Amino acid sequence: MASRRQTYKPRLNGKRGLPPDALLLLLDEAPGSPVAKALARVQYPFVTVEAVMGRQGVPDPETISRCATHNAIGIHADAQARKQHKVSLRDSGIHTLLLHREKGGMTGKEQLRILAFVLPHLIRNRQ
Repeated sequence: MASRRQTYKPRLNGKRGLPPDALLLLLDEAPGSPVAKALARVQYPFVTVEAVMGRQGVPDPETISRCATHNAIGIHADAQARKQHKVSLRDSGIHTLLLHREKGGMTGKEQLRILAFVLPHLIRNRQ
């Protein structure tokens, strides 16, 4: 009998709690839905900003605050936001992973290649 693989989808809205020391990856809107689906398939502990906040277009300060509250690593592709919020990112002490290429966009495949290399190291160092 084939078993059905379940995907771990933590929620921060009280429906399913997370242990206080759990590693959480908070995926911003910019990397996109194919990246989110691929991360779910390999069962990384992530949630999207949209799922957590219940809406799209969440301002960066709210996302930074949510990462700080839940000790999450923010994954985003917005270099401009990183420059604008440099001080609040530093003061909050959160870790972020920027998926950005200076001259032009980055495909989902390229983003996944970076994540596949970096995430295991981040997880190992955070636990």
